Amino acid sequence: MAAYADAVVSERGTRPDVTNLGVAGWTTDDLRSFVTTDADARAALARADTVLVIIGANDLFRLGAARAGGPDPSALPGYLTTLAGRLDETLAAVREAHGDGDATFLVAGYWDILSADDDPEGTASLAMEAVNATICAAAEDAGMGFVDLDHAFAKAGGASGLVSNDGLHPDAEGVRVIGEAFAAATP
Repeated sequence: MAAYADAVVSERGTRPDVTNLGVAGWTTDDLRSFVTTDADARAALARADTVLVIIGANDLFRLGAARAGGPDPSALPGYLTTLAGRLDETLAAVREAHGDGDATFLVAGYWDILSADDDPEGTASLAMEAVNATICAAAEDAGMGFVDLDHAFAKAGGASGLVSNDGLHPDAEGVRVIGEAFAAATP
């Protein structure tokens, strides 16, 4: 991720080598399969001294957690249980692919990806808090750090000014904020 490398240069004066293994649209299952079967991915992870992971949003969308009017509060516990299990397996696979060497592992939460135009009770915000708590717990269980992108986006003025026209994906400024948040969390 070039934004991470730029932020590290700004903070530390040296540019890290970056290998981006991310693929837009992937779920936790896709990432787990990739890091357990792709030799090049496994080799890149084994060499890494810092591993950044952003995964889980597409799981929620495919499970149906994001819908018009915001997430269904009665279905959210089931979504979170499914997401937690998938994250546990995927983060374990990432760690296993890295091997026994020292590394920093950082897992990101999300900004308000479940927001809806009509959400008078604020269920989307509560749902995102629960999603981020689930991601944070999975990261901690795997011995990985958690990077709170919701907080980083709020600190930078809010998600509405950092996402593209689709209302979901970060724009160039949002990507910069993500890179800075990861760099700040890197020891």
